Amino acid sequence: MKKVKNKLRVLHYPQIPCEPFFVNVKDEEQAFLIIETLANQHLFLYDKNIIPDYSNTIQVVMWDENSDGEGNPDLVDYYNEEEEMEFDEFVETYLSVERGHELQQHVKSDLEYLSEWIDLKISKCDETGTIIIEKITEMLKQKM
Repeated sequence: MKKVKNKLRVLHYPQIPCEPFFVNVKDEEQAFLIIETLANQHLFLYDKNIIPDYSNTIQVVMWDENSDGEGNPDLVDYYNEEEEMEFDEFVETYLSVERGHELQQHVKSDLEYLSEWIDLKISKCDETGTIIIEKITEMLKQKM
């Protein structure tokens, strides 16, 4: 598995159209964990009738110093040139449970706890994203 060296960010649009909630992540595995957590938390909110529908989307983008081919830096859709894969392909090949990736699954009480303190209505600052990542990491360590 060859990871990209670019800075990565997970964008979550909890209700389309809206501004995204975003979390800067260190690598593809952390992006995958955040995506799974956000998706499960969103389903939890829907199942509990807290939100009326699940018209949302989650996207992984990366920083590219030459985003337009003319030397202008910007965020672009994730693409792993060495593996020749988009993010979904990377997950399916290397990170999916079917491939033996050992991410601990959150039990419902974890999702209930997360839903109490993650407010996804408006985009938050990077500090909130860091807190979320630290809390998820702490929870996973306790389960191992």
